[in-house]
Amino acid sequence: TLTDKAARDRKLPMSVEVCVVHGRIAVLALSGDNNDETVPFSVKYWVQRFGPPNIVTWSYMDWTYRNLIWSKIGLALEARIETNNLSRDPDQVYAEAIIYFPPAQSAGDLSSWPFSGLRHTPPNVSNDTNIFDENPFDFNAMLGAETPSPIALPTQQP
Repeated sequence: TLTDKAARDRKLPMSVEVCVVHGRIAVLALSGDNNDETVPFSVKYWVQRFGPPNIVTWSYMDWTYRNLIWSKIGLALEARIETNNLSRDPDQVYAEAIIYFPPAQSAGDLSSWPFSGLRHTPPNVSNDTNIFDENPFDFNAMLGAETPSPIALPTQQP
């Protein structure tokens, strides 16, 4: 984990988490902020690059977080919806974590880890955010702008 300044000075994400299974990296998570120049934390960037995610569900954080998942490429974002951005301005939605994991090869993979651990019901805590929908994102608005330039991804798939 690095401070904001140290991460920017070194051009690295603020933190990296790794899950190793049988000596292999099974999951890699990068965390940062929307000022990170090395890793795009804008949800709009990822939607323009890969299209809308095939899974959007509640996070285990609270009502303002959602998981956006592209299962076939092994990519997930944990995105925070700003409560002062209730219009869901697509330019103002950022991921707090970018997670890479083994891609789902078949429909059966969606019933195993990590998909089996996803939350499919809303958080059971008070909600004063006025954000209730499982998928509050306007992906059409995100797709309306020009396509971003490519970056190298650890799990590049054809």
